[in-house]
Amino acid sequence: KQGSEVLLKSLAKKGIEVEKRERYIYKGYEFHIEPRQGTFIWQNRNHLIDDGTGAICDFDYFFFLDSDVSGDIDDVIRLIELDVDIAVAPYLQHGSDEKYQTYNNDTDGNYVGVFTNKATGVSEVGSSGTGFMLIQKYVLEKLDYEPFFYHPINKKNKVLGEDIFFCTKAKKHGFKVVCDFDIKLIHADRAKKTFDWDWLN
Repeated sequence: KQGSEVLLKSLAKKGIEVEKRERYIYKGYEFHIEPRQGTFIWQNRNHLIDDGTGAICDFDYFFFLDSDVSGDIDDVIRLIELDVDIAVAPYLQHGSDEKYQTYNNDTDGNYVGVFTNKATGVSEVGSSGTGFMLIQKYVLEKLDYEPFFYHPINKKNKVLGEDIFFCTKAKKHGFKVVCDFDIKLIHADRAKKTFDWDWLN
């Protein structure tokens, strides 16, 4: 909703130099931007949600952006306006020209299918990479901090990514992960440019 506050979390400073939580207004939304770097991605994601006291930061939405994912601010607003629990846009897996980092999963987070670049439209998915993900605050308030993001070992003795862990946990609480497959992003070395920060000027 216009007038909402969005905490736009970038996991690296690549391509952007702003002070911590600097505020920007764009198309009626107030964006607070907080770049962060660190060794463990799952720890960074948790720290970006926490306000430093163990409580969730006071924002309406939390948007995660990885430094190796392209896109622009209008893609973020498009996710906001879906008005769903968790909204994502797809990007290709490393080393694949077809498979997205967006999946169908069983209740334990195991992959039972993967979406490809032939997918179109907006649909519910099992899980997706957190590199371009919007989360409504009420989702985080309902989830137990155990933490939100982590790399667990599942029942098949496989390590789950922090994104699969989060999405699986959210779905067990009744929340939906919805992907807009019509947003076209580029991932990693394929991206000649990363996120478009020109709107800050």
